[in-house]
Formats: sequence, structure tokens, C-alpha cells
Amino acid sequence: MDSSFIIAIAIVFVWIFLSGEVGKIAEKRGHSGILWCVFSSICSPLIGFLVVELLPSAADLMPVGYKPCPYCMQTVMIERKICPYCSADLFGQGKAEKKAA
Repeated sequence: MDSSFIIAIAIVFVWIFLSGEVGKIAEKRGHSGILWCVFSSICSPLIGFLVVELLPSAADLMPVGYKPCPYCMQTVMIERKICPYCSADLFGQGKAEKKAA
């Protein structure tokens, strides 16, 4: 095998790895990890990293008096005990049973 081919494969693997790391950073900040992984794969992991770092955290974008549901990530009022979107029990564990109407 030609050494330039091996170097090209190594560069592709490093590019993909770094794009995945950008996705992990974005996810920790409350953004879509897959979206930012794809973005940085297409543009550049360096550009993706810089953009993710410049974006405000998703928690900073949350309106006052609201929080994200830990199960479906929809915005719900802090006072809610049950998520209106996925019926998760926001003060306990698991999902609450929906009552038949």
C-alpha cells in the first residue's frame, strides 16, 4: 500500500472522530448532537467546535418558569408534575399512566 493512502485514511478517521466529539459537546450544552456531528463532518470539526462554543447553552434559551422534560426534552412549566407531552412523572421516576377518558 502507498503511504499517502494510509495517511488519507488516518485523516478521515480523525475527521470523523473529531466530528463526533463536537456532537458530544453540543449534546452536553443541550443541542442536537447528531445535527452538530453532521455539520462538522461536512464543514470542519474546527468550525463546528467554534460555532457550538459560541452558541448559548439550551438552558440559557429556556423561558423563565419552564424546564425541559428529562424524557422527551419538551419545554414544560416548572409547576407541572406530569409532562403533557409524554406523560412522564416529573417529580418521581418513570412515566405516569394515562387515564382513559
